[in-house]
Amino acid sequence: MATLSMTTTYRPIHQLSLPGQCPHCGAQALTGHYFQLQRETRWTLRLTDQLSRRVSCTACQRECAPATWDKALTEACQAGEQQAVRLPPFFRWKTPAKLLMAMLLLVVPLLIWAISAWTDHQLRTAISQQPQPGDRLLAMPIATDTDPEPKSTYLWLKVVQVGDLEFSLIPYAGSCTTRDDCPKPSESALQPGLRFQASREDFRKTGNNLNGQDARGAERHYFVVDFERP
Repeated sequence: MATLSMTTTYRPIHQLSLPGQCPHCGAQALTGHYFQLQRETRWTLRLTDQLSRRVSCTACQRECAPATWDKALTEACQAGEQQAVRLPPFFRWKTPAKLLMAMLLLVVPLLIWAISAWTDHQLRTAISQQPQPGDRLLAMPIATDTDPEPKSTYLWLKVVQVGDLEFSLIPYAGSCTTRDDCPKPSESALQPGLRFQASREDFRKTGNNLNGQDARGAERHYFVVDFERP
């Protein structure tokens, strides 16, 4: 798994002479150096308030490890740390991160607009495809629990009323075995006694399924294959 690498750098903020002898050369030339830690990644730069200290000898140019410090040197180092003036901590985004965020600020609104426009288009399309009074639908009956055998015929239905939740449809008399050979029925072939209601929500979701009941409570299920609008 890839990890975000981080680099630590040391920014010098204070320096002072310290008492004692160098454990390497014996010279009394010890100097204390104080640094403020800075963390850097590919995207960010942060100056912390953490301090680091180091003791070195200006005579032999060697560093003195803390294990070699005596009590006086340790106390002097601690006093120097109190005297050090820290730089104000900060956090900054680097240029690549700023460019990336600028791109996101441009792309995200465009993406939201595109999704909104697509949703609006889908809604308008669904509304335009909803049957209206007077439409005639060519449909194929679908098998149900009460009529388990699928129908291989087609028949015409007329939309006579559209409510908020349902359509009212009346079948025409007659049927055909292929959708391309179904003649347009005359209005005299309507069968008002077989009027039934179908769910608008089901039709909106599927785009071609009519599910409902007639006045006697019998289920009616159709698969719409074509329609004509006067």
